[in-house]
Amino acid sequence: MRMGTTMTDLWFNCPNCGKHVLFQRSGDLCSCPLCGLQLNYAHVRKDGSSGFAQGTLSVLKALGMVFLIMVGIVVVGVGVLYVGCALSLNRNPW
Repeated sequence: MRMGTTMTDLWFNCPNCGKHVLFQRSGDLCSCPLCGLQLNYAHVRKDGSSGFAQGTLSVLKALGMVFLIMVGIVVVGVGVLYVGCALSLNRNPW
């Protein structure tokens, strides 16, 4: 990530064109010199992300997927155990 020469330079990832550009600030608005997108200065983040909530949601989504995979493994294991016991006792499980 390229940084500006002063602390007031606004190098950001533009959400519209996806380029890392030096935004031009005028008052409370900053605009992308390539595509002309105008954003409120308070809503622009240097890292280009949309904030803490997006990271939290991705962690929760990953944990949910791990939980569902574990449940699937348990269900398959119980089914295999059931069929194995039924076959070892020479009984028809159905």
